[in-house]
Amino acid sequence: MRLLKKNLNNNMKAYIALQTIYGIGEQKSLILCSKLGLNKDSLFYEISFQDLHKLEQLSTKLYKNSLDIDLKKFNYDNIKLIKRMKSYKGLRHSLSLSVNGQRTKTNAKTQKMKNKKKNEK
Repeated sequence: MRLLKKNLNNNMKAYIALQTIYGIGEQKSLILCSKLGLNKDSLFYEISFQDLHKLEQLSTKLYKNSLDIDLKKFNYDNIKLIKRMKSYKGLRHSLSLSVNGQRTKTNAKTQKMKNKKKNEK
């Protein structure tokens, strides 16, 4: 079934299936299930189409721009803005290094490998 332009697995529990949508975590999925009166342990295919329609309306009403594509675009635009401002964080992003003060001497190997591959191209 589709919900918020995303295919969801029918054999999962309802609240777990909702968590596969970007921006909906455990708390938001439990809130949505409780507001609609859905049992959190019911499987996703057991939900009627009317309830799915209500669920979609409720989620867009409660979490306007903080779901899926809008949230990804918002995060991408923020990172792009930080890079354009040439702040320290922006420079770390553009060099594909750890950003938020993580240790890099012994950790962050994947970030360093990404940086190395980027420089080789």
